[in-house]
Amino acid sequence: MSSITQYFQPPLYWQQFEDLTAGVFSAVYRDPKPTKFGRPGQSQNGVDVYGYENGNGRLIAIQCKRMDELDENNQPQPGGAITHKIIDREIKEVRKGFAKPLDTWVFATTAKRDAAVQRYAMGLDKESRDVGSFGIQLWFWDDFITDLNRHHELQQWYYQHVIQVRSSDDQDKIILEMLGEAFARAAFRTPLHQETPSDFIKALIDTQHAINTGELKDRETRRVIRKAIGGRRAIASKPVSDWLRVADEKLQQLREQFQQNLGQTIIRQSGGLLQIPSALQSSLSALRADAVAEALRQAGLQPV
Repeated sequence: MSSITQYFQPPLYWQQFEDLTAGVFSAVYRDPKPTKFGRPGQSQNGVDVYGYENGNGRLIAIQCKRMDELDENNQPQPGGAITHKIIDREIKEVRKGFAKPLDTWVFATTAKRDAAVQRYAMGLDKESRDVGSFGIQLWFWDDFITDLNRHHELQQWYYQHVIQVRSSDDQDKIILEMLGEAFARAAFRTPLHQETPSDFIKALIDTQHAINTGELKDRETRRVIRKAIGGRRAIASKPVSDWLRVADEKLQQLREQFQQNLGQTIIRQSGGLLQIPSALQSSLSALRADAVAEALRQAGLQPV
């Protein structure tokens, strides 16, 4: 087995993930023309891509699931992690509606490899084959990375022409540019006493979310306006990833201290301004400045 030499960013959109899965299918099973099943809006019966080993052998079908990992509080998204329920539901769909006799059904996902889910799928695979039905496999994003590093023609086609990421440096640049935009917001420049508590806390939460997931949200609409999947966890440079982790920790401290003092009415709102004791304002401002200037300067971003 060849070693993994490069990390690849998962596709931003489900259509891109289907395209990549079809490409990986062709490379792994040597089928020159794997087929996308159905079209958007149609019932696909648990199958997005299917094809034949060596072009005319075993029939293999794949269900693609691009998963978002964390919410704005860095907790698993509803449906963001692969669960037994999700797998069972998709298998039921395949058995109910996919007419062709399958040899193998694959559940392909951008989620990270999970031992508990793997063990569950292995049990389902044995049960299914024991009764003469199709085999069941899981492809996690880790498996896609392995295949992309093995098949350089696939890597070149997909990432240079579709995603336009050519190296780990490009990957890091995409993430850091997104974080540069996140830290350029007013919450990191406005004097603390001029902040609105709810807006300030939301800005900190949004920035932590951007660091940890790569999703930057618009403050008003709450829509994702910029995306670099994986955030600091997808940064190839370990020192940069570590510095961003420090930035996240300092923002968390800032949030907790601000909310604690607000709850104890040590910080009070008076008209359009906050009344903050001088020493406390200096302490909170220093923590904010440290999170932004020190950690992000080390990551190669311009100070705000």
